[in-house]
Amino acid sequence: MEPTTIASITAGISAVGGFIVQILGGADILLYTLVLFIVIDVTMGVLMSVHKHLSKKTESGRFSSEVLREGLTKKFLCFIVIIIAVALDNLTGLYLSTGDVQMTLLRSTVIIFYIAYEGSSILENLALLGVPLPQKILDVLDVLRKDNDRFHKGYINRILFYYL
Repeated sequence: MEPTTIASITAGISAVGGFIVQILGGADILLYTLVLFIVIDVTMGVLMSVHKHLSKKTESGRFSSEVLREGLTKKFLCFIVIIIAVALDNLTGLYLSTGDVQMTLLRSTVIIFYIAYEGSSILENLALLGVPLPQKILDVLDVLRKDNDRFHKGYINRILFYYL
């Protein structure tokens, strides 16, 4: 391949990636954390089903490409929900400011919900594997799980700073 072709392909991939990040509300710690948790959860699910036969999604506990496909589809649809939340935030102008940080209200709530969901799944998988878990991590995820259905003044502040 010629250098100009490689540069064109790279530029195209960068443009698509930039567009995706933009419609997801930008690359911030919330989005990075969610992507990281999704990658860990999917990886653990595949490894548990392939090597340990501990899948909760099949009767035999073994790997199933259909189950993987369904799981990845659900993960993709989570990002569609985030895109909708970003659009609604932009439409309504709902923002939450904590100090120097300004976050979109609905997007942040949706992403925190999915982080809690993915985190719970990861912890469940770790528990199945017999890995001891630090109580502080369990506490933070418990707060996220309990609060993800409601949003009130100080919500983001309490979640992000309560355990620091």
